[in-house]
Amino acid sequence: MKRQIKNQTGQSLISLVIMLTVVMSAIVVVSLRRVSQTKEEVANTRIQNLSTNMAKAGFDEAVAWFARQSNQPVQVNNATGLTFTDNSTYPDSAFKPKFSLTPTLSDTDEVGPSFYVTNYKYNDAQGNPIAAGIIRTIQLTDPRSTTIAAGTLWGRYVVKRQWVDNYPDVAGNTVTDSKAVHDISSQKNLTSGGTGVGIGATWSITAQGFVYTRPYALGAADETAFENNDTTQAPRKFYQGKRLLMSKSEMYGEISSMILKGLPYSSNSNDDNAYTALWMCDGSKLTLSGKAMVDKGTSSTASAICSSPTPSAPASPAKINGTRSSLAGPSDLSAIYSGTLQDLKNAAMSINSSGQDATLLFPDTSSSNSNASVLQRSQNFYFLDTPSGTGTVTFTSGASHQLAGCGFCYVNGDLTVQSGHNGWWAGILVVNGDVDISDPFQLSGMLIVLGANRTVKLSGSSSWAQIMRNKSTINAAKSLFGSYKISKLAVRTTF
Repeated sequence: MKRQIKNQTGQSLISLVIMLTVVMSAIVVVSLRRVSQTKEEVANTRIQNLSTNMAKAGFDEAVAWFARQSNQPVQVNNATGLTFTDNSTYPDSAFKPKFSLTPTLSDTDEVGPSFYVTNYKYNDAQGNPIAAGIIRTIQLTDPRSTTIAAGTLWGRYVVKRQWVDNYPDVAGNTVTDSKAVHDISSQKNLTSGGTGVGIGATWSITAQGFVYTRPYALGAADETAFENNDTTQAPRKFYQGKRLLMSKSEMYGEISSMILKGLPYSSNSNDDNAYTALWMCDGSKLTLSGKAMVDKGTSSTASAICSSPTPSAPASPAKINGTRSSLAGPSDLSAIYSGTLQDLKNAAMSINSSGQDATLLFPDTSSSNSNASVLQRSQNFYFLDTPSGTGTVTFTSGASHQLAGCGFCYVNGDLTVQSGHNGWWAGILVVNGDVDISDPFQLSGMLIVLGANRTVKLSGSSSWAQIMRNKSTINAAKSLFGSYKISKLAVRTTF
């Protein structure tokens, strides 16, 4: 009986060992499979992240192209209003990165063969070579030999140009490339004295990012053939049964520019007579006393003041040097800008918070701040706010925070500059209220005063309080005001 029990016990132990072995083997297999799946998931995530980064790089480069153009905003050169007559003047055509086989460092718009294959370009109406878009191919892994090894991972980003005239873009228009860069100002109802077509206020950008492998060792001469003579297309998904395209991502974004409109005599900003020194509604509410002057600047025939009615000649030594032109003044913000006051505030680079002294936004010129001079001469966009736009921003005599700087400044309320403050401004100063400026003070650019019943007082005793028209600083302020900012952004990974 004891022997029988012992045999049964031994058999049970053997069965238990076998069962444990099977269970442990299953656990090991599952664990290995899970590890394998985890590695694959990590690899796929890495590949997808790479394609997203490629799309972002393309988008960033397109935004940089818009930012570095000398004429802002980027828009078609349309001398005949809103009539587009050839393939070089439809709205989307303003996005035209140049093509060059021999790029020079002095021309940042030129792009050479590292961006575009030589056979994928075309000429505009003037015969200038235009690239098909912004395209770059980047090696993401090191090659295993002097030739490009099979299986090497590569990335590419593509930002396409709408190179077929698609204006007017009616419903069902088949020539519009949805992946190309488009001027969508008219869709946003952004106007500049017209319908908004072709004004360059808002552009949409779609950047495509691809990660792929080469099918075989390629020499330089094989690259074009591999891409089927069209570098704006994605690498093919399969080649001789092998998967090439590993992941694709898209980044869609919109960039918007703030456009100043309606400025006096601004139809040609390069004309020596463009703009004016002071633009206000009622010139009879301008008071110049003592050493106070409104000056047309270096132009021989430009206007010093634009208003309706025009002001009377002041008593000496005060002077108005230039024409007093009869021109309706800016009754409110909508006369110079199509957006809202909040839009303007959101776009500002420096803005005071509720209850904060607006003058403190400006650099501290005390001896302890050695960077004040550098900051003052850097382009900036100030928004000086007051409660409900009815208060007064006052720059006091001898204050260390001076009204001194370059660029665009908007005062939402009255502006007072006390005698002895010693301020200066180079650019455009807009005041939505009354203005009272004492010496010494010099504005080199343009003063715009919004509102029908606003008063402007300039007075000088020992020094001058002067407003002088300066075309260069006005254009610089317009460019700063109109610099593109990303207003919408989205990323989509296809696989």
